[in-house]
Amino acid sequence: MKARFLFSLVGLALGCRGGWAQRVQNSDIFFLYGAAPVSSRTISGSNVIINGETARTTEVGYGYQIARFSAASLWVELVAPATSFASSTASIPGSVSDDLFAFTAGARVMVPLQSRLSAYGVLAGGGGFLQSPVIPGGPNPSIASNESAHGMFVTGGGLDVRLASFLSIRAEARDFITVPGLSGSAGHNHILPALGIAWHF
Repeated sequence: MKARFLFSLVGLALGCRGGWAQRVQNSDIFFLYGAAPVSSRTISGSNVIINGETARTTEVGYGYQIARFSAASLWVELVAPATSFASSTASIPGSVSDDLFAFTAGARVMVPLQSRLSAYGVLAGGGGFLQSPVIPGGPNPSIASNESAHGMFVTGGGLDVRLASFLSIRAEARDFITVPGLSGSAGHNHILPALGIAWHF
């Protein structure tokens, strides 16, 4: 009786372990960090030059796999937020914030290149809060920031290196495309490279 109980217990443990090892992982959460150069630019309609700076970037996101094909998988993902932190001085007193804070939703396609290495591309859209430089009126010109909400389109891609069944290292770059002249960019593009980890479950 005792031996039968022990065999049953061992069999149950092995069965559970096998089921855990074969579980389907349809979700991931990722935490990415990086730095992006902010180039010098001139405020439109003036001769005031904003100096370049380096922005710190962070991305936190959640992905869910909705389909798997022979050579790829399709995911939906939410990235909230994608942010950059920098403060630039100018040729006149004051400083301007280059912060970007965004919430986006979109699709990710992942293609395995090896057993532990996958490449992926992202297309998304959303909105966020961005900064624009202003020169308030007054006898002593200075520079400041004005925050406003804008829609944006996101494209990008990266590499995912699986270290274990539940953990990978991820490196990517995303381009947050919005109206020109906001959050440290003279044009439409805000390219944020990042490196971090993804937790799979």
